[in-house]
Amino acid sequence: MKEKSVKKLEKTFSKEEIEKKIDISNFEDVIRILQLDLDISGIKNDIESLEIAKSKMSDFSKTVQHFKTTREELLDDFKKIKQPEDSDCPLCGYPYTSYEKLLEAILSKEEKFKELADKEGKLYEVDVYKRQSLYFVRKTIRSDSFKRGKI
Repeated sequence: MKEKSVKKLEKTFSKEEIEKKIDISNFEDVIRILQLDLDISGIKNDIESLEIAKSKMSDFSKTVQHFKTTREELLDDFKKIKQPEDSDCPLCGYPYTSYEKLLEAILSKEEKFKELADKEGKLYEVDVYKRQSLYFVRKTIRSDSFKRGKI
C-alpha cells in the first residue's frame, strides 16, 4: 500500500506535474504517507508566491519553459538508452560525428532558449525548484534509502 502511495507522490512531484499545478494537498499527502514534519503555512505562502509569478509569465515564456523541460527529460531518457556508437540526434536524426558533438549542439541551443524566456519566466524557473519545501520533498521521495524502506 505504501509503495503505491510513494509511486503516486513521485509522479505528483515530477517536474512536469509541478509545472502544471502544485497544490497544498500534495504536501498534506507527503505528511500523511511519509510522516514528515512540514511547515504547511510556509508551504501555502510559497505556493501563493509561485502562482502569482506563474500568472505573470507570458504565454510565449510558458511555451518556452515547457519546451525546455521536455528537452531536458528527452535528453535524460536518451542518456539512459543510448549506445556508445549513437551520435544521431534523437529528434531530427542529424548525424553528428560523435555523441559529444551532439551534446554540444543541444547545449548551445539551450542557451538560445534561455535568452528567449522573459524575466518572469526566468524568475519562476529558478524560484520553483529552489523552494526549500519542494526541494526537500523531491529529494526525500527520490532517495535510495527511502526507496529501500529505511526512512
